[in-house]
Amino acid sequence: QLGLAMHIYHDAYNCLPPAIVADKDGNPLYSGRVLLLPFMEQEALYEQFNKDEAWDSPANLPLSQTDIPTFIDPSSAARKPGQTDFLFVVGKGTAFDPPEGYSGLAKIADGTSNTVFMVDVRNSGISWAEPKDLDVSQPISLPRGNHPGGNLAVFYDGHTSFIPQSVSAQVIRILATCAGMEPTPNF
Repeated sequence: QLGLAMHIYHDAYNCLPPAIVADKDGNPLYSGRVLLLPFMEQEALYEQFNKDEAWDSPANLPLSQTDIPTFIDPSSAARKPGQTDFLFVVGKGTAFDPPEGYSGLAKIADGTSNTVFMVDVRNSGISWAEPKDLDVSQPISLPRGNHPGGNLAVFYDGHTSFIPQSVSAQVIRILATCAGMEPTPNF
């Protein structure tokens, strides 16, 4: 559902959503996950959300604590209200860090089926509206997922794959970058 919402957003705006929506001074306000709400049957919540204020402002915090089924992995354990189990994969070289700004899927030179969009993270502690995600600017291993032995990953073509915890930090970095032109690793 998250991959589909991203594709519908892309069809509507001819670009990917930003990972973080900032004010005119560059201060983070809220996550790009907020922008996906109308494309995942959450139009009413999107309309209530004050897009001129931060995710944790007095007007938005009660909304940010709303549980949204699409952001909840059914396998997740203890959760705080409004927590997302799915984080954007962000950082240098990812599709969320294009040099010319947020562009379309056609700019993912490594291929949409080879590039990770989101991953599940166990007990992220992050609200779906909070402008915080998984930064893979440097090679890192994935944090623990909600499934034994690995993480679910949503790719830019919309498919979901299981990434074993044993996959190296370098392979995670290859899967995260959108134009590294590395051979696609098996995992």
